[in-house]
Amino acid sequence: MRFIIACCLLLLSATGIGQRNKFIIKGRIGSLDAPAKMYLRYSSHKASHHDSVILKRGVFQFSGTIDEPVMASLFLSTNGKPIQWPYDELMFYIDTGTVIINSADSVKHALIKGSRLNEAFVKYQEQFMQLRLKALSHEALEQEAAIINSNFARQHPASLVSLTAIRAISNDAETLPAFDSLLVLFKGLDKNLQSGKKGQELYQSLQLKRKLLQGMVAPDFKQPDSTGRQVSLSSLRGQYVLLDFWASWCKPCRAANKALVKLYDKYSGRNLIFLGVSVDTRRDAWLKAVKDDQLAWLQLCDLQRENLAATVYQITGVPTTYLLDPSGVIIARDIHGKALEDLLEQLVK
Repeated sequence: MRFIIACCLLLLSATGIGQRNKFIIKGRIGSLDAPAKMYLRYSSHKASHHDSVILKRGVFQFSGTIDEPVMASLFLSTNGKPIQWPYDELMFYIDTGTVIINSADSVKHALIKGSRLNEAFVKYQEQFMQLRLKALSHEALEQEAAIINSNFARQHPASLVSLTAIRAISNDAETLPAFDSLLVLFKGLDKNLQSGKKGQELYQSLQLKRKLLQGMVAPDFKQPDSTGRQVSLSSLRGQYVLLDFWASWCKPCRAANKALVKLYDKYSGRNLIFLGVSVDTRRDAWLKAVKDDQLAWLQLCDLQRENLAATVYQITGVPTTYLLDPSGVIIARDIHGKALEDLLEQLVK
């Protein structure tokens, strides 16, 4: 299972930067008292914001300022300790004004009032809760989810949540006709939503993802290696390339590295290059993971909060892999385990 970097938090707003507006988030979770603590997390303008308060007879309140609606998460820790999986979590939108969140026991079961945006988001989530109750195959679930997202975007053309719905469809779209239909769906949204900051971000994302389909030439990028030497993807043409996006803090990535080491040893000296691109921001953590996991192949990292290569490749979760042919054409994406071994055995001589 891929470690998710960001899911809905990639859609933080629908408008451009404006004046700062005050928000209040308040409510009650049963009658919990100290040491019970509520944590609030959200991102705005590429910066993460964390806050926490101790509950008093179940009551909590957060306040601050925003210049645009942002998606956020509330986490409840009944023992006051840092949150741990499985989370008691509620996702919602921080909107201008006051958002009221109440529950008799758990924050994930809370009711949200005070925001039309959140009312729309709740309706959106309820459809997926009902979908999860159906005994369907993975493929059928994806098809049903796509229908829910498409219908929601058509029925709520002015809602910020519709951007979330369209992006969700794009995460599973694998053909040019599928992306073309998404662009048509986007064009059916309210003009203000389309032209807003996040509307334009989604539009650009759809255009970029369209270029990352199987059979397309992989976009070029340049990143420094551990010595500072700049290496471009295009400089590796002439050989198959297994491009792996990962991070030192990603447990699934570290587990996947063990399998990659075995593949690297097997194909060393053959017509296949392994290329790792880390989305780490700390050089020491990155290099320590490279050493600890014995990653002997080429490793790149620009140490930026938003890795340039990861942005170009629309990476929303790691590990993510691409297999490229000697001409730089994308053969496969996110192929692992036996499927990857069988494909390499077939292609690499």
